[in-house]
Amino acid sequence: MVGRVWIIDPIDGTLNFVKQQANFAIMIGVYQDGEGRMGYIYDVMAGEFYWALAGEGAYLNGNPLPKVADIELREGLVALSSGVFSSDKYKAKEIVRGSSGLRMVGSAGIETVHVAAGRLVAYITHRLQPWDMAAGKVIAEELGLVYTQINGEPVDLLQQNATIIATPTAHKEILTNFLVDI
Repeated sequence: MVGRVWIIDPIDGTLNFVKQQANFAIMIGVYQDGEGRMGYIYDVMAGEFYWALAGEGAYLNGNPLPKVADIELREGLVALSSGVFSSDKYKAKEIVRGSSGLRMVGSAGIETVHVAAGRLVAYITHRLQPWDMAAGKVIAEELGLVYTQINGEPVDLLQQNATIIATPTAHKEILTNFLVDI
């Protein structure tokens, strides 16, 4: 990406919005020459507005968010997309057994900020578009989380990615113990 690029998802969790009128978000990521500068995610129904400016911290409803504790997989809840959960390729059952439990919300934005807020230890998904990743990547990285493709490579915001967002320790555990063959 060259210059300033705005990446916007006006309704993240579209199916949730249509079917439940819950668990959807508005997301905006701003990048300068490929580097994340600003990320905004608004969980509309919960009234939670997360935002981060690179190098200046991350916030929830105007209050600073602390860096996330670097906990192990077994110490926290993990979120999986339905595609990860339903595929044997990702060893989803083993990942869940290695954690404190499973959550599935259906909104990349909400699940990403739940990792950022320390409510989840990791979020693993099989297919995110650039607009699903841009805002959350800025927020997650500002809080010391690791946000990569599911094979450990850097996220490519110009194409679809399978991703993992997690604490550094949980990220390493998941890649080493469960996703090594991907």
